Amino acid sequence: RGAHITVTARNEDDVEPSLIVEKLSKCTVSSFNLRERSDPTESARPIGSVYKRIQPAREIASTEREKFWMKEQEEEKKRIKEEKLKAEAAKSRLAEQVKERELKDAQAREEWFKERSLSIDKMREAEKNAQNSTHNKVNKKLWEQQLQEDKHDEEERKCMSQSLRNRRSEEAQALIAQRTTDAKAMFEPSTCTGAYASQASAALSEQTNLKGTASQAEAPAVQNNHGAALASSPTKLTYTRNQLQDAQTTCLGAAPPEPAHNQSWEDEDGIAEVSRPASEAVEGPGLNQAQPASVETSEPEIRARALYDYQAADDTEISFDPDDIITHIEQIDEGWWQGLGPDGTYGLFPANYVELIE
Repeated sequence: RGAHITVTARNEDDVEPSLIVEKLSKCTVSSFNLRERSDPTESARPIGSVYKRIQPAREIASTEREKFWMKEQEEEKKRIKEEKLKAEAAKSRLAEQVKERELKDAQAREEWFKERSLSIDKMREAEKNAQNSTHNKVNKKLWEQQLQEDKHDEEERKCMSQSLRNRRSEEAQALIAQRTTDAKAMFEPSTCTGAYASQASAALSEQTNLKGTASQAEAPAVQNNHGAALASSPTKLTYTRNQLQDAQTTCLGAAPPEPAHNQSWEDEDGIAEVSRPASEAVEGPGLNQAQPASVETSEPEIRARALYDYQAADDTEISFDPDDIITHIEQIDEGWWQGLGPDGTYGLFPANYVELIE
């Protein structure tokens, strides 16, 4: 038999073997020998044929254990494979559902577009028909209005023609009645009219002659130079001036030609006034263009040859390369000159980049 003792120890001295043996001797067990040891093996007794002794060493064999774990692995693989198949099936089923839904949506959208296009076409057709009907109505109204206006104009023309016809018939009847009463009075308006026509034709012929004389006199006046104009007689110049005035008045049609008694024959001052415009007309733009202006240069042209390459910093400067010739130089400053570059630009350039050419 055994005994249980609880020893409360605070340090190593409290757990010495002598102290433990002393406590054991004080226990209720009177006869306890630590040296004696009971045999754990028990005597074998007969058992039944069904009973089988459990041997842990045999039960936990390595081969059995490996078979067990292999079986577990196969089952795990099978389970994973089944789960993959299930997941793939679910995925494919979901994809089919999505595809079917997209097809349905596409068909519904196409049907909606078709219906919308049909409705839009119907609306446009209705609007077009309405516009055509409105346009036809407007055209019909305009056509009817135009017909009425044409009819009204035709009636007015008929009335006017009838009134003119009646007036002419009345005048003819009056002339016939007057001819029967007084034959001499019938020819008096004709005679007066003929005299007036002869006077008018004479005046027109006189104006034509004056116009031809003015045109003939105007050509020599333009062709003569300033000296010939001054050498002409006063009477001839004054007469030519009056003819020119008459010709201008006749050509412009502003007023009829002045009578002869209204023309003023001027003295020497008038001659000078007439001769001055003639001389100015002779010495006009033609002679001024024929004499080009001559520019005299008092100083010789300053030229220089470029020693270095220079690029313009802005639009006020010029660019040049070595050995380029710069002309028309103005020495406006000790450090900066101004001249015409080789590319045709005029601007500033540094004076120490060039040398003067003698």
